[in-house]
Amino acid sequence: MTPQSPTAQQWLGQFSSRARTALRASMLAPVLAGALLIPQAWLLAKIVQAIVVDGLPWTGQLFSILMVAALLLLRAAISAFGERRAQKVSEQLKQGLRSELFARLFRSTVPRLRASNSGELSTSLITQIEALDGFVTRYIPCMAAAALVPLALVLAVLPVDGIVSLILLLSTPLIPLFMALVGWGAEAASREQQQTTLRLSGFFADRLRGIFTLSLMGRGQDELQRVELASQELRTRTMKVLRIAFLSSAVLEFFAALGVAGIAVYIGLGYLGYLGESFSGISLQQGLFCLLLAPEAYQPLRQLAANYHDRAAARAAAVEVDRLWAKLGQDLIPAAPTSADHEAVFPNLPVLVLRHLHLPQLGGQGTLLEVPGLQLYIDQSYAVLGASGSGKTSLLESLIGLRPLSQGEILLRNSDTAGRLLTRHDGVVLMSQQAFLAMGTIADGLHLAAPQASDEQLWQALEQACAAEFVRALPDGLQTALGEGGFGLSGGQIQRLALARLFLTDPHVVLLDEPSSRLDAATRDRVMRNILRFCQGRCLVVATHDQELAAMCSNQLHIAQGVLTA
Repeated sequence: MTPQSPTAQQWLGQFSSRARTALRASMLAPVLAGALLIPQAWLLAKIVQAIVVDGLPWTGQLFSILMVAALLLLRAAISAFGERRAQKVSEQLKQGLRSELFARLFRSTVPRLRASNSGELSTSLITQIEALDGFVTRYIPCMAAAALVPLALVLAVLPVDGIVSLILLLSTPLIPLFMALVGWGAEAASREQQQTTLRLSGFFADRLRGIFTLSLMGRGQDELQRVELASQELRTRTMKVLRIAFLSSAVLEFFAALGVAGIAVYIGLGYLGYLGESFSGISLQQGLFCLLLAPEAYQPLRQLAANYHDRAAARAAAVEVDRLWAKLGQDLIPAAPTSADHEAVFPNLPVLVLRHLHLPQLGGQGTLLEVPGLQLYIDQSYAVLGASGSGKTSLLESLIGLRPLSQGEILLRNSDTAGRLLTRHDGVVLMSQQAFLAMGTIADGLHLAAPQASDEQLWQALEQACAAEFVRALPDGLQTALGEGGFGLSGGQIQRLALARLFLTDPHVVLLDEPSSRLDAATRDRVMRNILRFCQGRCLVVATHDQELAAMCSNQLHIAQGVLTA
């Protein structure tokens, strides 16, 4: 856990407290089902007493038999209701936690996201949160039953025979005591196993992403051996957790069996007359009542022990989820206000105002880029020129709210002439140099920019991006399936598809990062003319090394010695 974060147990308590009221039903159900064991055992013992000892016909006990059957059905219904309720609450809690983590993920800054391993992120969001399920659905209800049901059964037996009650009272605490001792080792083993799972997920995802490069470099077999070694480590950690679970269950079963056997021996010796006057002389009904309740007094504790690994797994998962929560909580971008969509922009006023900007280096040490002051206007295009690594991409990312500032502010001008601080999704769109196309059809990739766009609008956007010709030549046109990252297309084709998404948006400010890096000169000129036409009534900022592209823009900005100047 982070120094400022709660302990794993406190974190789990806060997690479950989100649905405390809804959880009460799932906690009360096993307690109520356990309490109903008392009349059920008494009626069952009464039936045996009447038939075996008193010699009465079983037909005379029909009412008692029906009552026992009714209690069995009632207990089963209560248990089923509690389980369904716990499952529903667990799903709601997991969904809420995932939604909050996704919200933080989408509000995290670009450096924070680039420093994160996608495999570990996906495992934390899916597997680690799923590990909390057993804590809510099984451990919490069992904990309530283990705390109350044995005590209720001990009190029920006390008026019948004090010795049996004393045996139960002395033996039942041994199980929680041993559980606490085992729990320390189980939690540590679970944490090691989950950390190994995280590392393997990130390792495997990285190798899948770079499998083509590994094959070209002849490293495929070496990496296969490393994956095998990592898998063996995960298997070893998992088996260690299972060994602890099976060993603890065996020892707990021994204690429970010992307690039940002790009660059975005591009652049996008493009936045989070996205990003399020390035996209370209970009837068959009373003795059978005690014997029926004895294993049931241990059952909630045995069930809690069986589900104790859920608590250990949840505590280990809580550490990883809290680590992810704290990691994504750093450098959060403010959420955009709901009134930020399509506000009026006046051409005679700057749409963006940059004041005393300082962009930090990656890691936060030192300043990457300074912008003493800059105003960007509607109907103007700006080319940002500078050496590689000078901060062009970082500047664009800060203009869309993806990168934190160490100093200064960026104001968005709208109908409020005073302006306000820029937030993400504030009518500003960025087309990055590393165009991303998810696995799916070409239409799916374009619909990321405009989910409701028709096929006609998609073709118009492709025409403007000079991509319609090669898309028509594909076997299925817009419905052509692409691999992850646009696998199956050339770099220039991927870039043009990404640029086509621009023409499906309606921003105030357009930011382009090296839009011509993968285009030939003729295609570059055609695409840029279409972009400049599209950006009439908008503000365009282009980061580029291409002097010919920069000459097409109405203004040029230069980065030299870490300072942006007009």
